[in-house]
Amino acid sequence: MRSQIFLFCLLLLFLCGCGQAADTSGLSGSYRIVRSESDKLVLPDDITDSFDLCLRLDPGGSGEVYNSENRGRLRWQLESDTLTVWIGSRTLTGSVEGTSLLLYDNESGALLRFDMLDENSEAENDSAEPEKESLSAWVGDWYGWWKIEDSAQNMPMSWYDCCASITREGSCLRLILWDEDGSYSEPLSSVLFTEDADGVLNSVSGYFYGRTIQEHDWTLALTDGALFLDRQHYQQNGEDFLFSVYLRPWGDDWKGLDPDQFPFYYDDWYLPLVENKAPMPEQIPWQELEQNRENPKAS
Repeated sequence: MRSQIFLFCLLLLFLCGCGQAADTSGLSGSYRIVRSESDKLVLPDDITDSFDLCLRLDPGGSGEVYNSENRGRLRWQLESDTLTVWIGSRTLTGSVEGTSLLLYDNESGALLRFDMLDENSEAENDSAEPEKESLSAWVGDWYGWWKIEDSAQNMPMSWYDCCASITREGSCLRLILWDEDGSYSEPLSSVLFTEDADGVLNSVSGYFYGRTIQEHDWTLALTDGALFLDRQHYQQNGEDFLFSVYLRPWGDDWKGLDPDQFPFYYDDWYLPLVENKAPMPEQIPWQELEQNRENPKAS
């Protein structure tokens, strides 16, 4: 996205582009720190409180680090008997012992142990409300586009590639959406949803492009494997337009769909990554992509 846009920063969400798709056999789940054999902590004091720190390992080598107040992304990989976890610029290496992770933080010198949590236990969710199995259909990485149209200020229709991450927060889901001008740590939107009895997501709170999103402002349904938010009205700070968002799971082949609906960088950015089974990056390098378009021999 080339136009200037007001972006909210989520507190302490770490960038991480390391690692390949992981061997996930037996490791997917959430883990809480139970022992530190050093006075130094794996993460800065403002994101962790000693024993209020959890890791969630998702299939495919992605995941989250979180405590009761803050969240960040991580990447992980299991090769032979060595587990590696990347959190921002930090690298943790170690091993798996039963349902525990023993990890050494190369930066601080801390040796830490994380024990697997019961997904429905009070240790992970203070409300002790069991998470719906249906929520797993939403969780993961997504790619697509969002567009501006029908502007009251006669803005031209604009179409932008975007990525999204959907994660669980207890019995809710968090959608983080970023486009070409942003990143996971500087997203265009962050919205919390609940799922109703019909399997439809309804917004609880959040923001989009600087505007507050309230209860039931957004509804999302999974249709033909895609999420589509159609022609929503945006009005704030003198801007007035309609916008739509269309997302498909990261890794989907868009063949068979209308080519006119493909994201702009589908062929020269998304498809090569998917063919190489690469995880979704946390930023769309549109400047590099445009340079490659202008100088194809240089690329």
